[in-house]
Amino acid sequence: MNDIVYKLVYNQNQERLYIGGQFTTSQGGAVNAFPRIAYINFITAPTTTVAFYTGFNDIVYALYTDPVTNDLYVGGQFTATSAGASILRIASYNGAIFNQLDTGIATSIGLGSTIVYDIVPYKNGLLIVGLFDAFTVGLFTDRRYSAVWYNGQSLYGVPYGYYTGIYRDWE
Repeated sequence: MNDIVYKLVYNQNQERLYIGGQFTTSQGGAVNAFPRIAYINFITAPTTTVAFYTGFNDIVYALYTDPVTNDLYVGGQFTATSAGASILRIASYNGAIFNQLDTGIATSIGLGSTIVYDIVPYKNGLLIVGLFDAFTVGLFTDRRYSAVWYNGQSLYGVPYGYYTGIYRDWE
């Protein structure tokens, strides 16, 4: 890796170590056409970093694998895949393609950046933690959100300060 790795997550069912960060090269220093996300498959190639078919246009900070479905959830500062598909900061990977969750997390009004920092299981869904105040069209932009809850179909805002127990892993 030629730059920072922010998150490692291991999927025991698939025996894969997923890697997310700021890197644009991985194996052997060659430029990775699919940057910022990779994995190691401990069954077929335990010493080789494998690139996905596509990566992201900006930093990946958060990774989570569902222990039942093996879906990979990815969060960060990105707004598109490296192939050009629009994905606003939160995506799922079902083993074939990356899909945006619901409407994604839009750019915050008045904040310098909109970033997903962590994804954790919470109340039969996922808690998505970050720096944002609007995650879809139509929300009040003067109310900041520190977390969004995803129930498998839709994103819902959790008012700022309601859930404060999660911080970025490196702090």
